[in-house]
Amino acid sequence: MRKCHALQTHLSEVRVTNANQLEPSHVLMALGMTEIEAFSCIWFSLGWFNQANEIPQVVEAAKKVVGQLRAMSGG
Repeated sequence: MRKCHALQTHLSEVRVTNANQLEPSHVLMALGMTEIEAFSCIWFSLGWFNQANEIPQVVEAAKKVVGQLRAMSGG
């Protein structure tokens, strides 16, 4: 999980079980994705307290993190 400090937002690509093991989202797996596809996703969810003006900021922060991850993986 990566925290975007300026936005007080978290981006998560996996879930952690009680045994501290990483596994893909059970929701994405139930939608028919493979483990590789599920691990390649970034899950966004909005709550009652989110405001419309926050969404573009989160999108820009996510683009930055994705760019960093792609650079690290050579992709």
